[in-house]
Amino acid sequence: MERRVNDRKTAILYPASYDVVFKALLTSCRRYLIALLHEILNYDEEELKKYLSYRNVEYENSRYHEKRKVSDLLVDFQNDSIILEMNRTYYKGLLRKNYDYIFKGYNLLYHRGETYQIKKRMIQINFDLKPFSCFPKGYEEKVIRDATILDRKDGFSHQDIIMIYHISRFKIKEKYYNGIEMSRVEKLLLLLVLDNLEELKKIAKGDEVMEEAVEKIQGLSQLDDLYTEKEREEVERRAIYEQNMYHEEIGHASGLKEGRREGRK
Repeated sequence: MERRVNDRKTAILYPASYDVVFKALLTSCRRYLIALLHEILNYDEEELKKYLSYRNVEYENSRYHEKRKVSDLLVDFQNDSIILEMNRTYYKGLLRKNYDYIFKGYNLLYHRGETYQIKKRMIQINFDLKPFSCFPKGYEEKVIRDATILDRKDGFSHQDIIMIYHISRFKIKEKYYNGIEMSRVEKLLLLLVLDNLEELKKIAKGDEVMEEAVEKIQGLSQLDDLYTEKEREEVERRAIYEQNMYHEEIGHASGLKEGRREGRK
């Protein structure tokens, strides 16, 4: 992998899928965060500009031995609290950790003296490397999936007080490199995936919000103290792993398609 250097002309950046860049981008580029929430959750942009606020990302512990919980980003909008989690890699237990965070967050929504007649929602947006192995076959065919608490028999929602979104970074990248036409939300999400400056500039061209976000990502990649040397090596090792996994997935998908074609002959 090409080494990132402190040169504004460098073509390879630390992508926004890295935790430090992700957090810095979404906290400093408010317009980009508003655009994401508008596209994913269908919030009104003008209302977001007025009422969106940032929260402390560390959750209060309710008992001494409770495990410490810190989200990547936590924001409030009207009666909704939204967790944004960049799941850069996959490891056993990650899905359970995400569930732990959202239920903890919902537990903290109501304070002493407040009435439950006011509907509050807890929403979690997960930016996943790929669909989890426990998800059903075909789950990866869409970029964005959403889930809530449902009646298992009749399928009705329990007031959708908890909403969980899973966004497949793999699917976004696949669509982009296959030349498939992309919607604005998919272009916004691409900024969280790609690490090539020229590609990012091309995607963002003509869109002020995305151009500002790309400039921020580029600026973050120039900071000498963004990572320690050890952290930088780990970041680049993970990037190589992710690239290799992406190519393996593409090869596997191509093999399945070829097998189906052969079977039809």
